[in-house]
Amino acid sequence: MMIRIEINGEVATATLENSVAARDFASMLPMEMTLENYADIERIFYLPRKLDTTDAPAGMTPKRGDINYYAPWGNLAIFLGKAAYA
Repeated sequence: MMIRIEINGEVATATLENSVAARDFASMLPMEMTLENYADIERIFYLPRKLDTTDAPAGMTPKRGDINYYAPWGNLAIFLGKAAYA
């Protein structure tokens, strides 16, 4: 599934994986959010509720442009660069 992301008037598209969590996130769209800087490598925002993580992997190694869900905190992260497995 493709989604449209607009940040400060700039538009990008993203492809969501075919997963329970991605479908759960898509069910919340459209939404408006405020991004916060986290560790200078990602921008995060908190969802209105936790996502269903049925069958989700325990972790992954993100790269620039990845959008990931961090289940312990209930936030999504957009990565600006490579990061360690989490």
